[in-house]
Amino acid sequence: YLEVKVKLSSGINAEYGGTQTSPTPSSSSLCATVHLFKYDEARKPVIGEGLKVALALRRRGHHVTAIVRDEAKGKKLVEGEVNIVVGDVLKPDTYREALKEADVIIDTTNVPFSELLEAKVPTWDRLVYEVLTDEIKKAGGNKKKLIFTSGALAYAGSLEPITEDSPFNPHPFVQTRIQITKELLANKDVYGTVVAPVMVYGSDTLRYTTYFEQAEKGKVVVQGNGSNILANVHVDDVADAYVRIVEADPHVVTGQIFLLAEDRKASVLEVAQAFALAAGFKGKIETGQPWFIPIFDTNLLVDSSKAKRVLGWNPSRKDITVEAPILYKSWKASGLPATF
Repeated sequence: YLEVKVKLSSGINAEYGGTQTSPTPSSSSLCATVHLFKYDEARKPVIGEGLKVALALRRRGHHVTAIVRDEAKGKKLVEGEVNIVVGDVLKPDTYREALKEADVIIDTTNVPFSELLEAKVPTWDRLVYEVLTDEIKKAGGNKKKLIFTSGALAYAGSLEPITEDSPFNPHPFVQTRIQITKELLANKDVYGTVVAPVMVYGSDTLRYTTYFEQAEKGKVVVQGNGSNILANVHVDDVADAYVRIVEADPHVVTGQIFLLAEDRKASVLEVAQAFALAAGFKGKIETGQPWFIPIFDTNLLVDSSKAKRVLGWNPSRKDITVEAPILYKSWKASGLPATF
């Protein structure tokens, strides 16, 4: 995992932000004709997590600090002009100081289940959320934006596209995130926003790269019968959504959930076929393997029209099956292990 701290730039593109409207100017902000919230000259940092999010924010001119497990893991960030702080998400004291001067906080932390079991703590979502909200309350002063990362799996699966108003998923696996979502959207001490992407693929996410590895070994197997649809979204497009929320008028994005998915709704089998073909596989893909995480045994079609309408977000990658050949080359070049 990795967390990020960012200083907001004063030079913001007038067209970057869709249909957002201007906030009322105050002593701590300036209302520009670009209809985006602009901070004062102090331009305090923003906290968040994710390599792609940090680099995307830096490319927009923001000053970013990332919280990483060790300096080696932060090398790409430093090369991308991002500051780093070494910390551990399960040890709040290692990064609490880094939160104090933030204007915007983005929480996309992720911790291996083995570490959670060893640490004997509540899920990392709850721990980090409580640290962040506690620190915000202590800091006082101007309200901060707090962006929490949930996921489309928080919603009940359906053959109809889900929206932000669809019923939540009753599965125990996602109950903590659902509860945090409800708490954040009702929290009057922050400008709270929830981002809910679907299956995030591309680059270091390694999503579905197991199909590349299987194809190279001559046997490809998918979970279930492969007919269910799990919508996808490229990690660069997810990062773009975060940037748009960070730069948006807080009154437009506060109390909102944004579902993110690309346009093509490919089945699990179609994704496996595209990935296997990209790796040179000519055989027949086997089906029927039990799902290793049962929550994925569902249909998850996502309607992202709200993000498009409110944020002006439009995914650059429309179809994961078309991207498979370049994703295979990227995975091979990375030398990283395969995963689902």
